[in-house]
Amino acid sequence: MKKVYPRLYSLCSNKDAKVAELGSWSEGEWVWHLVWRRPLFDWENSVTDQLSRALFEARMILGETNRWVWKVESLQMFTVSSAYSLVRRDREVDCSTVFSKLWSSEVVPSALLTAWRVLENKNATRANLVRRGVVVESSLCCLCGKEEESYNHLFFDCIFLAGFGVCSSSGWECRLYLTEIPC
Repeated sequence: MKKVYPRLYSLCSNKDAKVAELGSWSEGEWVWHLVWRRPLFDWENSVTDQLSRALFEARMILGETNRWVWKVESLQMFTVSSAYSLVRRDREVDCSTVFSKLWSSEVVPSALLTAWRVLENKNATRANLVRRGVVVESSLCCLCGKEEESYNHLFFDCIFLAGFGVCSSSGWECRLYLTEIPC
């Protein structure tokens, strides 16, 4: 609730409550009893309706014990292998085709290596350095200072680089189609 409905979370009077403390059983149905610190504004009531619909989808079953269900496998049992497959499947675009075209192209090796690093998220961005346990002063982009410096941000989203073209591991390559520098 804290991430999806931050406004309602801030108004909730019992933030540390367990699910069992936020409702009760009535005639075999779970009824939520959410308590707010103050009366809600009209627009907050519409958000509360969204929350109610989301809570309704999370069916509570009387007499059942709580348990985690791993829906990736038909047996609903977690395995490291199934988790690894799930992670790889989310990243696959048919890598074999992409990588075979990449490695067979007639491009400068440093550009090939940079492209491979981008595709595999292996660049030494600040986000990756932090993830690897390297102490950095800030994880924000060193160019725009507005977002975390990830490969996605640097190569696709950074407003500073939008006017320049390409950043490569060997330095800047200015393609001279500058419209304006956003800084």
